Amino acid sequence: MKRHPALADLSRDHHHALVHAKTLTQTPDEDTAQTNAQRYIDHWNDAVEWHFIEEELTILPILQRHIPLPTNEHVQRMITDHAWIRDQTQHLIDHIDQGNPIKQTLLELGERLREHARFEDRELFPYLEKTLTDDELHELHDRSKRFRREHRGPDSIGPKTSRGDET
Repeated sequence: MKRHPALADLSRDHHHALVHAKTLTQTPDEDTAQTNAQRYIDHWNDAVEWHFIEEELTILPILQRHIPLPTNEHVQRMITDHAWIRDQTQHLIDHIDQGNPIKQTLLELGERLREHARFEDRELFPYLEKTLTDDELHELHDRSKRFRREHRGPDSIGPKTSRGDET
């Protein structure tokens, strides 16, 4: 699906989340669970946590110009999913530290991560593309690039496009 450049990097992040979600939901035993959990936690620390913060700091301030955030179903779903995934990731880390079984936690986390990435790509992002003006989408893109340079490094920024090149 073709995305506005303002959302392209965030959408690419969702692809990586879906790969991790698949791995988490296809964990056959506790030994594999430990390996898969560590890979996910590394990805969480390097990308997912920053992705959530980026969305919250770049999308919400601009979107609030158009709608009341507290009552918008898309915003509430995004925030609720972010909170649940953050909590379950910490729950997973706690279980690993305590030596508790983690297979069921990985399954639940993987399913929710998959549902969340699909929700944002299939519902939230099209909603943003419809709701925000072209200038606001470009402002979002600029904010997103600045956030990524400061917190995630230049490799997290996708191909450059000119302002007039949306194709």
